[in-house]
Amino acid sequence: MNSMIKYLGISAVALTTGLALAPVASAQSVAVADPQTAILKTAAFTNAIAQIKTTYKTGLDQAEAIRKELAPLEQAFDANKDGQLDDSELAKLRASPNFASIQQKEQQASTAEMPALRARAYAIEQISAKFQQAYATVKTTKRVSLVIRPEAALDFDANADITDDITAELNKLVTTVSITPPANWQPGGNPAGAPAAPRGNPPAGVPGGALPPAPAPTTGKKPSGR
Repeated sequence: MNSMIKYLGISAVALTTGLALAPVASAQSVAVADPQTAILKTAAFTNAIAQIKTTYKTGLDQAEAIRKELAPLEQAFDANKDGQLDDSELAKLRASPNFASIQQKEQQASTAEMPALRARAYAIEQISAKFQQAYATVKTTKRVSLVIRPEAALDFDANADITDDITAELNKLVTTVSITPPANWQPGGNPAGAPAAPRGNPPAGVPGGALPPAPAPTTGKKPSGR
């Protein structure tokens, strides 16, 4: 069964802020950039994660403890021991007498970590709001006419990667972010032109992703659980 951490940990990011794809382009005017990495490497995000780990430690520890308790119950149905449950394995889990209890504990874990998830999503959203500006500045400064994602390139030189340049520009634009969302704030309310919140591997101890989950490039692994 997929956990909330896996569900929101996502992964790569779907950021559609002008990163175009084209079959043919001049090598001198093409660069690559990973929007997810650019945002998650900012100083503002790093500092926010450190605050989240401290502020929401109780809930995060509680969720981790519950999932450690659930792990052997779910692993018992992983017949091929690949670390995830396929459809047939999940069907057997759902038919087991322990399924209702597992669902209840999953909900408890999700509830416990939700404040931290919201704080992370809010931090990402604040940085994402400045992504388009940072991206445009770097694109102009580097005199790049076309930017593609790394996974869209067959091969590229490291000098063509402007991800770190975008991070550096974001660091200038966003020096700090709040981890306390307003009372009525809902994830996903990005300003016009801002990229969707990243999905990716979160720092240790903090559940990943943002709410709601954004589309992501496939990893070649089938999803586990619900």
